[in-house]
Amino acid sequence: MSRLVGGVVAGTLVLALAGCGQPSVPSISYSPESAAREAMAMYDANKDGKLDVNELKKCPSLGNSLASIDTDGDKCIDEKEIAARIASYSASGTRLRGERAYVVRGSRPVPGVTVTLEPEKFMLGSIKSCTGVSDEAGAVAFQTEGQPYEGGQVGFFQIIVSQKNAAGKEQIPAKFNNPTTLGVEMGPSNRLKMIIDLDK
Repeated sequence: MSRLVGGVVAGTLVLALAGCGQPSVPSISYSPESAAREAMAMYDANKDGKLDVNELKKCPSLGNSLASIDTDGDKCIDEKEIAARIASYSASGTRLRGERAYVVRGSRPVPGVTVTLEPEKFMLGSIKSCTGVSDEAGAVAFQTEGQPYEGGQVGFFQIIVSQKNAAGKEQIPAKFNNPTTLGVEMGPSNRLKMIIDLDK
């Protein structure tokens, strides 16, 4: 398993990888070069043409995918590498990824928590958000907006976690939702098992 930490004080996401196909969905029109250019404009604070470890803390979905995107091994991500990664989505075929999230506090499952995968702004509207609510086992099954099948589209997402009481007051720490410090890439070929520990 790989441990992903979305930001300095974020919760832990543990990813278990296993290949799995999912139903096809209507074609998605990715714009690799435009998306990569937008990501650099948003996060390349020192304008050196690369996103280093500190800059990637501002975008956990990219930072958590550093090992997959950094093809030249310099521990940074540049515009060409982001564009190449997004271009690979179309090459792999379009389908929903049947992912699960598990919401816990330590070893205890937490039911009734809404988890939303919100597309990163640099995805430029090419993909839609998906949402689910944790059951008694803490398990979250995602449903993409406007799709009949369970699962999420391929791309980069923020992970937003929320649970409000009867008065509408948020019960989840702000670092999970306002703004979130969690992010994930839903890749084209690996299945993810996301464990969100609210105590981390």
